[in-house]
Amino acid sequence: MEFQDFDIDYYSQDSSLSKTHAMRRWLDIAYGAEENTGRTLRPGKKLEEWVKDAGFTNVHVVKNLLPLGTWPKDTKLVRDLPFFLSFILDTSPSLVTFILL
Repeated sequence: MEFQDFDIDYYSQDSSLSKTHAMRRWLDIAYGAEENTGRTLRPGKKLEEWVKDAGFTNVHVVKNLLPLGTWPKDTKLVRDLPFFLSFILDTSPSLVTFILL
């Protein structure tokens, strides 16, 4: 069985995403909505626990970085950028709808 999810708690490895950055402020608002609805925007952090709680054993977790900016320094992340950008653009309306529900 395989699960794939992403963590929308964006951060920067070089600390360029400050607490006053528009994306950080948006996330703080989204997390407030998350708390008010009793839902989570960050199930990825809990998947391993949920799977183990369901009785599965031999659980392996693989975490990968995905770039958010336009040109990451890591060449592997540059290769993954088009996939991630298309994912964000394709899912943004449903993500916003989820937050508003």
